[in-house]
Amino acid sequence: MAIHFHTEFQIPTQSGLITLDTPVLTWGSCFADEMAKRMHDMKFWIEANSHGIIFNAASINKAITDVVANKVYEAKDLFKYNDLWHSWHHHGSFSNMDVQQALVKINTSNELFHEKVKEAQLVILTLGTAWIYHLREQNIDVANCHKVQGFSFDKRLQSVSTIKNALQDSIQKLKELNPELNILLTVSPVRYLKDGIVENSRSKAHLLCAVHEIVDANAQCYYFPAYELMVDDLRDYRFMAADMAHPSLEATDYIWEKFIATYLTDSDKTCLSAIKSFTQLSSHKPLHTGTSQFYAWQDKCSKLEVGLKLRYPHLCWE
Repeated sequence: MAIHFHTEFQIPTQSGLITLDTPVLTWGSCFADEMAKRMHDMKFWIEANSHGIIFNAASINKAITDVVANKVYEAKDLFKYNDLWHSWHHHGSFSNMDVQQALVKINTSNELFHEKVKEAQLVILTLGTAWIYHLREQNIDVANCHKVQGFSFDKRLQSVSTIKNALQDSIQKLKELNPELNILLTVSPVRYLKDGIVENSRSKAHLLCAVHEIVDANAQCYYFPAYELMVDDLRDYRFMAADMAHPSLEATDYIWEKFIATYLTDSDKTCLSAIKSFTQLSSHKPLHTGTSQFYAWQDKCSKLEVGLKLRYPHLCWE
């Protein structure tokens, strides 16, 4: 009798839902950002997070609403705190000491994503938490608190129906610009321990219920079980990073491999293997430039890249 040390389960394959030349957009959590970086490194056509990393369904919906409407932010939409100008609906990476520079970055991203939605074939939405912070003074839900004092906010657990409505509105708005879009939903495996153990479990339960109701109710809408791969398949603290909240590198590799196995065609998997070999080689730069070893590495990288571009011209070589 075979001994199994983890509960591996089969994910129904949907080969070809994503190809290496499928234009992809993502919105969502830090786990979504990590997966998007991997796709970018593997030369996918991908743009990630128009408003930066976002964790809850309401803020994702606000970001998508901004993008579809091609909203132009003005100075009155920002606030100054700790010497920086911030947007309540954007990650801190959009903040700046100069209000005009902050606005340029925000509006440039909105304009880019507005056009990219029209071209995209797939949108990936990754939910991190059902907890949300409500700014009392302005009566709005925020995507980021920007380290403003906690007493300015009410912390609320979004209901399943509230999350579901936000997701449904997001999908409808995206399809106003691009009716043929496929939507891939997933729940982040990251544990939000600052909320509390029980609170994190309640949050993930709300997200999972809402996501599956959306998938069941919408054509061209799919679910990838990143959360279940972490908590039910791997299910061991050795697959957690040092903070005991994020998946380890090995766990993220495992989830990534499952993602590729589920959605890519065999020919794209072969292509991806060649790209991976190239990226691994190019990342192992010799310590000392100007040496014969360095020039040999440089020449090998250059020839391999030229060959890959000729063989796979449809990839994102930008």
